[in-house]
Amino acid sequence: MKKNLFHIKNFLVNLSILRLVLIPVLKKFNFEFSWKHDLTNRPFFLQSYYHKGYWFYGKNREKDELEFFEKLIGKGDNVLEVGTHIGYLTQYFEFLVGDSGHILAVEPTPNSLYYLKKM
Repeated sequence: MKKNLFHIKNFLVNLSILRLVLIPVLKKFNFEFSWKHDLTNRPFFLQSYYHKGYWFYGKNREKDELEFFEKLIGKGDNVLEVGTHIGYLTQYFEFLVGDSGHILAVEPTPNSLYYLKKM
């Protein structure tokens, strides 16, 4: 099912007419919503337009980086993340370190901090 969904997303992204219509509509009516994180299955909060890369591409957005982090970070580790944005990787790091690890997430921008605090 996930493979079919990925193919549908790729098909849609290549339809220029859809992109010409959908992207401006999303930009005009940018709204906040909760999305299931594609790696942790926990709720993840974001905006429909400004954070479209997270809900549209999901784990395929930063696949190489995610694979690197999975090799680098283990249960019980401590992680310092500077520039946390809205917490997509933060949530993944929490998943990797488990209950015995710790994450220190730093984010200076108020808009991103708002979403980070909702996790």
